Amino acid sequence: REPFVLTRLAGNLAAWPSPEGWHLGVAGLDFIGAGYAGSARGELTFPAAGGLPFLELYARVDQAEVPAAKLFWPVNVMPAGTVAWLDHALVAGRVEHGDVLVRGSLADWPFHHNEGRFEARAEIDGLTLAYGADWPAAENVHAVANFINGGMLVEADAGGSLGVVARRAVALIPDFHTALLDLNVDGSGPGAALLAFARRSPIARAQAAELGQLRLAGRGDFSFHLVLPLAGGDEPVLAGSARLAGATLSAPAWKLKLEQLEGPLAFDLEGLRADALKARLHGVPATLTLAVAGATGRPDTLLAAGLSGDWQLSELVADYPDLAWIGALGSGRAAFDISYRITREAPTAAAAQTLGVRSTLAGIALDLPAPLAKPAAANLPLTLDIGLPLDAAPIRLALGDTLRGLLRAPDAETHQPLAAALAWGQTMPTALPPAGLRIRGHATTFDVTGWVARAVAGTGADGSGPALESLDMHSDQTEWFGRQLGAMQLRAAPESDTLRIEVDGEALAGHFSVPTAGLDK
Repeated sequence: REPFVLTRLAGNLAAWPSPEGWHLGVAGLDFIGAGYAGSARGELTFPAAGGLPFLELYARVDQAEVPAAKLFWPVNVMPAGTVAWLDHALVAGRVEHGDVLVRGSLADWPFHHNEGRFEARAEIDGLTLAYGADWPAAENVHAVANFINGGMLVEADAGGSLGVVARRAVALIPDFHTALLDLNVDGSGPGAALLAFARRSPIARAQAAELGQLRLAGRGDFSFHLVLPLAGGDEPVLAGSARLAGATLSAPAWKLKLEQLEGPLAFDLEGLRADALKARLHGVPATLTLAVAGATGRPDTLLAAGLSGDWQLSELVADYPDLAWIGALGSGRAAFDISYRITREAPTAAAAQTLGVRSTLAGIALDLPAPLAKPAAANLPLTLDIGLPLDAAPIRLALGDTLRGLLRAPDAETHQPLAAALAWGQTMPTALPPAGLRIRGHATTFDVTGWVARAVAGTGADGSGPALESLDMHSDQTEWFGRQLGAMQLRAAPESDTLRIEVDGEALAGHFSVPTAGLDK
């Protein structure tokens, strides 16, 4: 590729004829070049009939810098893609010692069909290997490299990348001519390093911004098998797995913290997937599923996660002080399925985040007036979809066939209060009040005094929920201070320190102004 520049070349040479041809022998040949040094002995036989010589050579490398190997590639017989990969891949490192053996006719080089033998063995330390253009380089690798005829086998017992440690790695190129790298790696590392490696590799580079919001503490083990075409053309193939034990996954922006994370994950060039990780949320055992990129099965979904477990309402909103009133709506524990998705409708569109909650609420007694009063044993299917981040996020709520709700979460930065529109029945409201609670629709039963007391004081027992904005609804069976008054049309709205109520029914009709002070008692 370029002339060899030697600062030392010393040894004994001899030439002699024989019936087979002329022989050129060398013994004790010491050489020192730019970044390498060693010695050689051997013999060249030039056939009497002509043609390329027959070579028998042994060389010892006493020391060498890995980049110096680029001077010795047989570029005339190696594919250009292989040469380019070797030039790019071997970034730095030291050959502590090496041995080279060649025996065969140079006419048959590089001995694809075992017409001769080329064998080189080198122990390498401090190797930086950029094995793939899209992959983080491996650094501080200690390895033994074997080159046999037209192939290469490298076995490493130390090295790492971005804080991930490789305990063992085997890199195989069966034939430089076909130029296919087969790489197997086993290792471990801190959770943060494993996550960083995924973000900066083809596993999840396209989702790096989303994964950048996650923090993974603890440690994990991993292994992967990568088949990488060196000359282009075919697509690379990756199959890998990892196992977490005692890890903690947190997302400060989402106010999420999962502890004692344990279980397997699988990854390939399509993405990353975990089907059943054990975890704990607020001390409660849970099962986590996770899919990133192509593993989600949807081209518009960057990340999908699911969390299943049995929680109290107060535990689910423990990290959201503005929603603490929800925790006071009921007591007991129920099974919940919580989903989280990051989607992007188009490559240039902004990513959208959605949180979903599903539960039958079996096990939770709702401390609410009719028609939402519920004993713990009864089912009342809950569907809740929330946009994220939570500040001013839209919220859609359904409770069985009984209630639909459209809400806007409070915004701590702008001090915008919570606004909610509730409708009895199965029709979702389409408009929100500026603030407070708006109630509409048709209910089979309705506890007027219970709901008015809740709405005036705030829907939670601690009084932190939304106050009533207005009520305009019909009830088939209306309860008024414990009395059943039958069908009734009801309207109510707060005015100063009073609540103006209008009722129209067979048992009761008229207008009332009720002082709000003490109404929740």
